[in-house]
Amino acid sequence: MTGDRRSAWFPLALLGFLLLGAAAWDLTEHSAWFAYAPAGRDPLVQTLYAYAPYRPEPVWEWGKPWQVVVALAFLGALGWFAARDRLPPLRIALVLGAGAAVILLSTAVTALAKATDAQFLTTALGAPLAVLGAVAGVWAGFRLGPGRRVATAACLVCLTLAAYLFGAAAEAVDPVTAALGLGVLAWYTRSKVPAVAAAAVLVTAIAFSSGTLGLLVPGALVLAAALAVLRPA
Repeated sequence: MTGDRRSAWFPLALLGFLLLGAAAWDLTEHSAWFAYAPAGRDPLVQTLYAYAPYRPEPVWEWGKPWQVVVALAFLGALGWFAARDRLPPLRIALVLGAGAAVILLSTAVTALAKATDAQFLTTALGAPLAVLGAVAGVWAGFRLGPGRRVATAACLVCLTLAAYLFGAAAEAVDPVTAALGLGVLAWYTRSKVPAVAAAAVLVTAIAFSSGTLGLLVPGALVLAAALAVLRPA
């Protein structure tokens, strides 16, 4: 495991530039439209203006900005660390498998939240999992008894699932994935900056989830984190 804190600059910078690029792309995709019908027109024209075909929202679809950004950032960071630290093929395969599992998990949670009541998921599943994960974390952290490794694993699994369920309620499943990835980066590089960036990404993505600012603000903060990593000691 590397202890070089400055090595976190590349994944942070890559994620930041990808988010800013997605924000710029999102701005070009928006176009003006009229939400009213011209007054004094024929009733048939009024009906045509008011008519809009119903298109049910798909349970899950690939290609949203956050999904593409997270996937590209993950693959780019993995390739960079694999070349830099000369990771063995087995470890690369394990990391790719873990990344695929996370993507499947986020997809399943998103589909579940859209198929059912997201608020019910957070209260019936998210809150109990968060409490269970916290208890397991306290058990492992304070060594209250045997099974520390099991308690640590239970803490990580329960808190991860709870984070996805809460993120689904806020329509921020993909930012949760990005925040978890930054948390892993903080652990791998032994740096606190990616952990702070993870919290900032999650908070700003949820706060500005309805527009381009949900990409622009997190991107700017992550780029600032990359510069903070590269600052002279």
